[in-house]
Amino acid sequence: MTAEDPPAAGPLPGSLGADSSSAQLSAEERVRVALRTVVDPCLYAAGHDLSIVDLGLVRGVDVSDGVATVRLTFTEPGCQFTHHVVLGVTAAAAAVDGVRSVRVVPEWLPVWSPRELSPVARAAFAEARRGYGGFPLLRIGPRRG
Repeated sequence: MTAEDPPAAGPLPGSLGADSSSAQLSAEERVRVALRTVVDPCLYAAGHDLSIVDLGLVRGVDVSDGVATVRLTFTEPGCQFTHHVVLGVTAAAAAVDGVRSVRVVPEWLPVWSPRELSPVARAAFAEARRGYGGFPLLRIGPRRG
């Protein structure tokens, strides 16, 4: 692993075990916590360690009979790092107590939009825009003129 590689996906230390404070969370909530460790590799290379949850890429999580199903989208259909994100999701969800297997289901519609960003991601991009002299890196809202 080099300094440029995104961190390996996996559980946050002390956040997922049966004896931790997350014991009262549902299986779905514990998987969502784990998914916060999966970062977007392209944004990581640009200096942002935003999770796929903060980017609004996780459309849904269901855990039934030990099978975690994660509905996931991507910022663009041609994302060449889809496999990296899917592997990260699989590893992170599989680390959750009670999850025996993981199923990742891509959802392409509706198409992802910046409106799905969490407040944390919006703040990170706003800070980045200030660093670029106000140049809009992401347009949020309808296009004008």
